[in-house]
Amino acid sequence: MALVSTTAALGVQPPNADGMISQFGTSLDWRFDPESSQGPWQGMGCEYIAPLRAMGPKGDTSPRDMTLTPADPWRLVNQSGNPTVKWVECTDGEVYSSEASAKHTLTIDMPTGSYPNFALSLVRSAPPPGQGVPVYVAVTMQGEVYNQSTEAWDAGEISFVLPMEDADYGLREPFLHAIAPATPGYAYLTDGTIISRGRGGCAMRQGERRETWVFEYALNNAYDASGTALSASTGAHFLIRNSDGDDYWHCFRRDIRLTQGADVTLTVCGAVTAVNLTPIRYTTGSASPVREHWLSRFTDGAPDYNVLAQWATATTWGHVYQPAVGWTVTTEGAYMFGRYRKPLLTFTLTEDEDGNPAKKGAQYYRPIVWYCTMDIPAVIDWEDGTISTTEGQGNMVGNTWEMDVTYRNGRGQAFFRQSQTPLYTDWRVNGKASLTLGWDPLASYAIQAREIATGYIPPGGLKRTTDANATEPHALTVEFATFDEVRLRRKEVEYFRQAGGRTVLDWITAVANRTGFGGTVSVAIGVADLIIPLAELPSQPNLAPQDGDGWLQHIDEVCKATGLRVGFDDDGNGRLFVDAGTPDYSHGISAIAFTLDHATANPEDDIYRLEPTNSAEEFRNRLLAIYGPSRYRQAYIAVESDAERLASIGDDWNRVMVEDDADSPVEAFTRFIRDHYRMQQFVQWTGPLRPELRPDAFVQINGYDDDHDIPDGSIWQIVHVAHESHQEDEVGDALSTIHAVMVYDAGGTTTGMEDEES
Repeated sequence: MALVSTTAALGVQPPNADGMISQFGTSLDWRFDPESSQGPWQGMGCEYIAPLRAMGPKGDTSPRDMTLTPADPWRLVNQSGNPTVKWVECTDGEVYSSEASAKHTLTIDMPTGSYPNFALSLVRSAPPPGQGVPVYVAVTMQGEVYNQSTEAWDAGEISFVLPMEDADYGLREPFLHAIAPATPGYAYLTDGTIISRGRGGCAMRQGERRETWVFEYALNNAYDASGTALSASTGAHFLIRNSDGDDYWHCFRRDIRLTQGADVTLTVCGAVTAVNLTPIRYTTGSASPVREHWLSRFTDGAPDYNVLAQWATATTWGHVYQPAVGWTVTTEGAYMFGRYRKPLLTFTLTEDEDGNPAKKGAQYYRPIVWYCTMDIPAVIDWEDGTISTTEGQGNMVGNTWEMDVTYRNGRGQAFFRQSQTPLYTDWRVNGKASLTLGWDPLASYAIQAREIATGYIPPGGLKRTTDANATEPHALTVEFATFDEVRLRRKEVEYFRQAGGRTVLDWITAVANRTGFGGTVSVAIGVADLIIPLAELPSQPNLAPQDGDGWLQHIDEVCKATGLRVGFDDDGNGRLFVDAGTPDYSHGISAIAFTLDHATANPEDDIYRLEPTNSAEEFRNRLLAIYGPSRYRQAYIAVESDAERLASIGDDWNRVMVEDDADSPVEAFTRFIRDHYRMQQFVQWTGPLRPELRPDAFVQINGYDDDHDIPDGSIWQIVHVAHESHQEDEVGDALSTIHAVMVYDAGGTTTGMEDEES
């Protein structure tokens, strides 16, 4: 590098160079669970659905006239009530020896398009003495059952069965039953499957018994307030209550679902029974939590709850919910003034039987809100911090910078020659530091000086010493590191919404805002609109940091759940970025940042030292991928053949990968092949400073095959970079030490993983 000299400069700005929070923000997920921090909710026309921890409009379950035209042994009867309404009664009270001949069925119309939500009221008579068949009432609905062997949905029937206790038949409690396909004359106890059993039973021997059952059905999907799908339906909830109490009998199934708009079949067997089956109608309602969230401020002295300064007030409300046809759901502030905040959730029925014909019967649909949201972004005031730079002053004699493929914890130092007076006394801890490094303009463009790092000075990073015996008594060393290491590590989460259910762009923008990051936020194409997974039950918290958690901990949890990478300063200008992780190499498509050629004649491309290594540290030859939510886990196993294991390590080195949110093992298997099913070949070289080389970049190596056992034309990906420069008067030198892993050996490789799924 005789024709050029090194160029280096360190610029430092005040801590508020990128802005500083002047009004603090807050955000909350308002949940309905009475045990949550928001406490119980109250209102009109709404009810808390305990098994779902959700809120929905309250349904009218009172009996109404049945309008069907029955045939023997069915008849319409008037049952006492307020008002008196028509029921249907099965009048057959004979003794039977065959269940098939004792069953009497009746088809009941259900509202078009809705799921079968209904109230079932019964007046049950005791069976005749010596009844030889089981005694029950059943409501049968059309649905589908997932067939594991064919991986398809089969049409079938799902029945809600209310037996009268009989030790001879083992009928003691109500149950849900499924069968697919439904064969004529099937029996609940010998055919199909009992999928859930409820509590209680009826052991009546004489007289009459009155009871009412409420049956409701809900999918498990979720949308935001704008109608964007946040999660596909992963199953369905059967919600059942009886007149003896408010406790729910709850059954959640991923493999069984009901059909919208299908009629139901009522079956009575073994006793005289009067029945009223009424579709539930839902009406407009609203609810609000009892407690408010206070935007309070503690002063320098005693707490003063009347002071509101330093809090932002612009509030955005929303909710995560399951919409319904003909309904409008809104969330707005119940108290939008002063220091108080709490949401008002409203369900409005916009279409009914007299409204839009395309939405006729909307009152039979039911929207469900999983939780409400509140966002108050912080206000960041911007300032143009004055840059204090070493450029042209000749007092910086050396510097270092290193970073790796995580783009976290990048760090460096700057060293200064001793001086008569203290240097740069205006530099402060937490000041923004930018390092420019490279060769002067006489060098080729690729290695000319450029800004390679932007960080901040940590506490203790300004090291000043004084030697009273020296001619130049004052010495200075400056440390600097990326935003995550200096600033984010010293910030804790307070009042921040969960990541689950938010887009990556929305989440990382909120993180930047609440942590006071005033620089550039970059989200890779294809990642910005990715929805961070909700919990299996959407109302449950997922990736929800607790007050006092570290921001880095929260970010790492989201990265682990999504497979994303969040890093800092990938461009040298200090930006915060999110991407899908280290890019994969695609031969002939991926850009090559640098070609390292053994026969190069260019001094800047010369290599001083090259050290290849071969490591099996991360090698694995057996994979167990566990995927799907916890209650419906499936397993996938891949393993090398016996011959391959004998030829390589002669052992089983396994890896278990758990993918809670995956529906297949493909992603886990792909990452396993990429990261573990190969002997990692590393190379480390040191040569003239190349400021353009950064982690993730691809480098081609030519001409080293004979001496270094490096395949000619192989491609390597940089995983760690360390730069250093030294400048003494007019003479200077600078080095880059690069650590890379081989991603393409120019000869191709084969794998031989056998697999099985369970």
